[in-house]
Amino acid sequence: MKARFLVALVALQSIWVLATAVRQEALRWTGRIIRVETRTVDPRDLLRGDYVTLGYDMNSMPLDKIERPPAPGQWKAGTPVFVELEPDGSLYRPVRGCLQAPMSVPEGHVVIAGRLGTVIEPTPGSSGNIPILYGIERFHVREGTGNPHGSLTAEIAVGRTGVPSLRELYIDNVPYAEAMRSAAR
Repeated sequence: MKARFLVALVALQSIWVLATAVRQEALRWTGRIIRVETRTVDPRDLLRGDYVTLGYDMNSMPLDKIERPPAPGQWKAGTPVFVELEPDGSLYRPVRGCLQAPMSVPEGHVVIAGRLGTVIEPTPGSSGNIPILYGIERFHVREGTGNPHGSLTAEIAVGRTGVPSLRELYIDNVPYAEAMRSAAR
């Protein structure tokens, strides 16, 4: 009886891990691909390995661009938020934010889902920025390559529900790994 329970428990955990990986890979291959400008925030963490922490224009949304903002006292970190991005040349830029998925957006625009970061409750009439996190703020890199120099852009796959997945990071339009190999020579 205990052996069966243990086998079932291990099987469920394995299925969960595989399902998570399959879901992420499906999003990376079937989602709409867009590019956004980014910048590094913190180059590495010695305890977790090398990665590049990224910041996007869409991480900080002006309060006046949030449609139907929460009522006073209702601003909570982790609240879902949807940001509409519009094409601007080869990149996408934030236009507006909403706490519910917009019913329709103009042709070519993309809606990306995020969550409110730690919010200091805005006062009526204030014009601050609202922090939004998307889960794509970290790009893991090979050891010793966590300090890029140049113009950074991120290639993101956006699923039908707005869930983003970071596919690739580019330095001056060259894939990250290739650019870092060239810089090491």
